[in-house]
Amino acid sequence: MNFIKRLFKNFNSDSESKGELNNEVKEKRKPIEKVNELDFAWELFKKEEFEKAIEEAEKYIGDPNIKIVLEAKKVIGLSLFRQTKYSESELIFQEISEKSKNPDDWFNLTTSATLNKNIELSDKAFDKAIELYKQNGTRENLSIPNMHCYYMQGLTDIGKFEKAFIHFKKMKEFYGQYVITDSHFLYMRGMPFFEHFLESSEPILKNINLENAKKELIELKSKVDEYGKELVTGLENKINAS
Repeated sequence: MNFIKRLFKNFNSDSESKGELNNEVKEKRKPIEKVNELDFAWELFKKEEFEKAIEEAEKYIGDPNIKIVLEAKKVIGLSLFRQTKYSESELIFQEISEKSKNPDDWFNLTTSATLNKNIELSDKAFDKAIELYKQNGTRENLSIPNMHCYYMQGLTDIGKFEKAFIHFKKMKEFYGQYVITDSHFLYMRGMPFFEHFLESSEPILKNINLENAKKELIELKSKVDEYGKELVTGLENKINAS
Protein backbone atom coordinates (compact mmCIF):
# COMPACT_ATOMS: atom_id res chain seq x y z
CA MET A 1 0.00 0.00 0.00
CA ASN A 2 3.01 2.29 -0.31
CA PHE A 3 1.35 4.26 -3.10
CA ILE A 4 -1.60 5.52 -1.05
CA LYS A 5 0.43 5.88 2.15
CA ARG A 6 2.63 8.43 0.38
CA LEU A 7 -0.37 10.28 -1.00
CA PHE A 8 -0.53 12.68 1.94
CA LYS A 9 3.13 12.65 2.96
CA ASN A 10 3.99 16.29 2.42
CA PHE A 11 0.73 17.91 3.39
CA ASN A 12 2.41 20.99 4.80
CA SER A 13 3.34 24.53 3.88
CA ASP A 14 6.69 23.66 2.26
CA SER A 15 6.89 23.91 -1.50
CA GLU A 16 7.99 20.92 -3.59
CA SER A 17 9.66 20.64 -6.93
CA LYS A 18 7.59 19.58 -9.90
CA GLY A 19 9.87 16.61 -10.43
CA GLU A 20 9.38 15.34 -6.89
CA LEU A 21 5.62 15.68 -7.18
CA ASN A 22 5.68 13.39 -10.19
CA ASN A 23 8.19 10.91 -8.80
CA GLU A 24 5.99 10.27 -5.78
CA VAL A 25 2.22 10.23 -5.64
CA LYS A 26 1.22 13.03 -3.36
CA GLU A 27 -1.92 15.03 -2.92
CA LYS A 28 -1.83 18.74 -3.67
CA ARG A 29 -3.17 21.03 -0.98
CA LYS A 30 -5.09 24.06 -2.11
CA PRO A 31 -3.43 27.15 -0.63
CA ILE A 32 -5.39 28.54 2.27
CA GLU A 33 -4.97 31.47 4.59
CA LYS A 34 -1.78 30.79 6.54
CA VAL A 35 -2.65 29.50 10.00
CA ASN A 36 0.36 30.36 12.13
CA GLU A 37 -1.09 28.59 15.17
CA LEU A 38 -0.72 25.24 13.42
CA ASP A 39 2.75 25.66 11.98
CA PHE A 40 4.25 23.58 14.79
CA ALA A 41 1.70 20.80 14.27
CA TRP A 42 2.53 20.70 10.56
CA GLU A 43 6.23 20.58 11.37
CA LEU A 44 5.67 17.60 13.65
CA PHE A 45 3.67 15.93 10.90
CA LYS A 46 6.46 16.57 8.42
CA LYS A 47 8.89 14.88 10.82
CA GLU A 48 6.48 11.92 11.00
CA GLU A 49 5.91 12.50 14.71
CA PHE A 50 2.25 11.75 14.21
CA GLU A 51 1.12 11.33 17.81
CA LYS A 52 2.71 14.65 18.76
CA ALA A 53 1.18 16.30 15.69
CA ILE A 54 -2.27 15.07 16.73
CA GLU A 55 -1.74 16.27 20.31
CA GLU A 56 -0.68 19.72 19.09
CA ALA A 57 -3.55 20.01 16.58
CA GLU A 58 -6.15 18.97 19.15
CA LYS A 59 -5.43 22.19 21.05
CA TYR A 60 -7.24 24.11 18.30
CA ILE A 61 -10.35 21.97 17.85
CA GLY A 62 -12.38 24.41 19.95
CA ASP A 63 -11.07 27.55 18.27
CA PRO A 64 -13.76 30.07 17.19
CA ASN A 65 -12.09 30.39 13.77
CA ILE A 66 -13.58 27.62 11.61
CA LYS A 67 -10.57 27.72 9.26
CA ILE A 68 -8.26 26.91 12.13
CA VAL A 69 -10.55 24.10 13.31
CA LEU A 70 -10.68 22.52 9.85
CA GLU A 71 -6.92 22.85 9.44
CA ALA A 72 -6.39 21.21 12.83
CA LYS A 73 -8.68 18.35 11.85
CA LYS A 74 -6.74 17.98 8.61
CA VAL A 75 -3.50 17.52 10.55
CA ILE A 76 -5.22 14.94 12.73
CA GLY A 77 -6.80 13.12 9.80
CA LEU A 78 -3.56 12.94 7.85
CA SER A 79 -1.63 11.79 10.91
CA LEU A 80 -4.13 9.01 11.54
CA PHE A 81 -3.96 8.05 7.88
CA ARG A 82 -0.17 7.81 7.97
CA GLN A 83 -0.52 5.55 10.99
CA THR A 84 -2.78 3.29 8.86
CA LYS A 85 -5.73 4.07 11.13
CA TYR A 86 -8.03 4.31 8.14
CA SER A 87 -11.37 4.01 9.91
CA GLU A 88 -10.45 6.90 12.21
CA SER A 89 -9.06 9.07 9.43
CA GLU A 90 -12.19 8.37 7.40
CA LEU A 91 -14.35 9.82 10.19
CA ILE A 92 -12.18 12.94 10.41
CA PHE A 93 -12.26 13.53 6.66
CA GLN A 94 -16.04 13.07 6.69
CA GLU A 95 -16.28 15.91 9.20
CA ILE A 96 -14.04 18.11 7.06
CA SER A 97 -15.70 17.38 3.74
CA GLU A 98 -19.19 18.06 5.09
CA LYS A 99 -18.11 21.69 5.54
CA SER A 100 -15.99 21.98 2.42
CA LYS A 101 -16.44 22.67 -1.27
CA ASN A 102 -12.77 21.95 -1.93
CA PRO A 103 -12.46 18.82 -4.13
CA ASP A 104 -9.18 17.93 -2.44
CA ASP A 105 -10.96 17.49 0.90
CA TRP A 106 -13.40 15.09 -0.69
CA PHE A 107 -10.56 13.20 -2.32
CA ASN A 108 -8.95 12.84 1.13
CA LEU A 109 -12.16 11.12 2.18
CA THR A 110 -12.03 8.97 -0.94
CA THR A 111 -8.59 7.61 -0.12
CA SER A 112 -9.30 6.92 3.54
CA ALA A 113 -12.58 5.20 2.74
CA THR A 114 -10.85 3.15 0.05
CA LEU A 115 -8.20 1.75 2.36
CA ASN A 116 -10.87 1.25 5.01
CA LYS A 117 -12.62 -0.87 2.35
CA ASN A 118 -15.71 1.30 2.58
CA ILE A 119 -16.22 1.31 -1.18
CA GLU A 120 -19.75 2.70 -1.12
CA LEU A 121 -18.48 5.80 0.65
CA SER A 122 -15.31 6.08 -1.42
CA ASP A 123 -17.33 6.03 -4.63
CA LYS A 124 -19.65 8.76 -3.36
CA ALA A 125 -16.74 10.88 -2.15
CA PHE A 126 -14.92 10.42 -5.45
CA ASP A 127 -17.97 11.49 -7.45
CA LYS A 128 -18.34 14.55 -5.20
CA ALA A 129 -14.68 15.45 -5.65
CA ILE A 130 -15.10 15.31 -9.44
CA GLU A 131 -18.31 17.37 -9.25
CA LEU A 132 -16.70 20.06 -7.11
CA TYR A 133 -13.63 20.23 -9.32
CA LYS A 134 -15.85 20.85 -12.33
CA GLN A 135 -17.66 23.58 -10.41
CA ASN A 136 -14.79 25.47 -8.81
CA GLY A 137 -11.54 23.55 -9.23
CA THR A 138 -8.30 25.42 -9.83
CA ARG A 139 -4.80 24.49 -10.98
CA GLU A 140 -3.90 24.14 -7.31
CA ASN A 141 -6.33 21.25 -6.88
CA LEU A 142 -5.62 17.67 -7.77
CA SER A 143 -6.68 17.31 -11.41
CA ILE A 144 -9.46 14.99 -12.53
CA PRO A 145 -7.05 12.66 -14.39
CA ASN A 146 -4.88 12.41 -11.28
CA MET A 147 -7.92 11.63 -9.15
CA HIS A 148 -8.90 8.81 -11.50
CA CYS A 149 -5.37 7.47 -11.58
CA TYR A 150 -4.85 7.61 -7.82
CA TYR A 151 -8.25 6.09 -7.09
CA MET A 152 -7.42 3.35 -9.58
CA GLN A 153 -4.27 2.57 -7.61
CA GLY A 154 -6.04 2.67 -4.27
CA LEU A 155 -8.61 0.17 -5.49
CA THR A 156 -5.77 -1.99 -6.76
CA ASP A 157 -4.14 -1.92 -3.32
CA ILE A 158 -7.23 -3.53 -1.78
CA GLY A 159 -7.72 -6.03 -4.60
CA LYS A 160 -10.70 -4.37 -6.29
CA PHE A 161 -9.29 -5.01 -9.76
CA GLU A 162 -12.53 -4.85 -11.74
CA LYS A 163 -13.42 -1.47 -10.24
CA ALA A 164 -9.86 -0.29 -10.81
CA PHE A 165 -10.18 -1.37 -14.44
CA ILE A 166 -13.01 1.14 -14.90
CA HIS A 167 -10.59 3.93 -14.01
CA PHE A 168 -7.89 2.41 -16.21
CA LYS A 169 -10.23 2.78 -19.17
CA LYS A 170 -10.97 6.38 -18.19
CA MET A 171 -7.25 7.11 -18.08
CA LYS A 172 -6.90 5.52 -21.51
CA GLU A 173 -9.36 8.12 -22.82
CA PHE A 174 -7.37 10.97 -21.27
CA TYR A 175 -4.09 9.83 -22.78
CA GLY A 176 -5.82 9.29 -26.12
CA GLN A 177 -6.95 12.91 -26.12
CA TYR A 178 -3.40 14.19 -25.69
CA VAL A 179 -1.56 11.56 -27.80
CA ILE A 180 1.82 12.91 -26.64
CA THR A 181 3.35 10.94 -23.75
CA ASP A 182 6.29 13.22 -22.97
CA SER A 183 6.45 13.65 -19.19
CA HIS A 184 6.80 17.43 -19.15
CA PHE A 185 3.96 17.82 -21.64
CA LEU A 186 1.69 15.66 -19.48
CA TYR A 187 2.71 17.30 -16.22
CA MET A 188 1.81 20.73 -17.53
CA ARG A 189 -1.69 19.42 -18.28
CA GLY A 190 -2.32 17.81 -14.92
CA MET A 191 -1.69 14.28 -16.16
CA PRO A 192 0.26 11.52 -14.39
CA PHE A 193 3.44 10.37 -16.12
CA PHE A 194 2.57 7.73 -18.70
CA GLU A 195 5.27 5.39 -17.40
CA HIS A 196 3.86 5.56 -13.89
CA PHE A 197 0.34 4.94 -15.13
CA LEU A 198 1.40 1.82 -17.00
CA GLU A 199 3.38 0.53 -14.04
CA SER A 200 0.35 0.96 -11.79
CA SER A 201 -1.87 -0.73 -14.38
CA GLU A 202 0.13 -3.96 -14.56
CA PRO A 203 -1.42 -5.69 -11.48
CA ILE A 204 -4.90 -4.71 -12.66
CA LEU A 205 -4.44 -6.16 -16.13
CA LYS A 206 -2.95 -9.34 -14.69
CA ASN A 207 -6.01 -9.89 -12.52
CA ILE A 208 -8.86 -9.35 -14.97
CA ASN A 209 -10.01 -11.20 -18.07
CA LEU A 210 -6.92 -11.56 -20.26
CA GLU A 211 -8.72 -10.84 -23.51
CA ASN A 212 -10.20 -7.65 -22.11
CA ALA A 213 -6.78 -6.57 -20.93
CA LYS A 214 -5.23 -7.22 -24.35
CA LYS A 215 -8.04 -5.39 -26.12
CA GLU A 216 -7.63 -2.27 -23.97
CA LEU A 217 -3.87 -2.22 -24.45
CA ILE A 218 -4.21 -2.52 -28.22
CA GLU A 219 -6.62 0.41 -28.20
CA LEU A 220 -4.37 2.46 -25.93
CA LYS A 221 -1.36 1.81 -28.16
CA SER A 222 -3.29 3.04 -31.17
CA LYS A 223 -3.99 6.39 -29.47
CA VAL A 224 -0.52 7.47 -28.32
CA ASP A 225 2.76 8.55 -29.91
CA GLU A 226 5.68 6.29 -30.82
CA TYR A 227 7.32 6.51 -27.40
CA GLY A 228 4.02 5.62 -25.78
CA LYS A 229 3.57 2.70 -28.17
CA GLU A 230 6.93 1.30 -27.08
CA LEU A 231 5.95 1.51 -23.44
CA VAL A 232 2.59 -0.16 -24.04
CA THR A 233 4.29 -2.93 -26.01
CA GLY A 234 6.53 -3.56 -23.02
CA LEU A 235 3.48 -3.89 -20.77
CA GLU A 236 1.78 -6.16 -23.31
CA ASN A 237 4.78 -8.49 -23.19
CA LYS A 238 4.58 -8.66 -19.40
CA ILE A 239 0.85 -9.40 -19.50
CA ASN A 240 1.28 -12.12 -22.13
CA ALA A 241 4.09 -13.72 -20.15
CA SER A 242 2.08 -13.91 -16.93
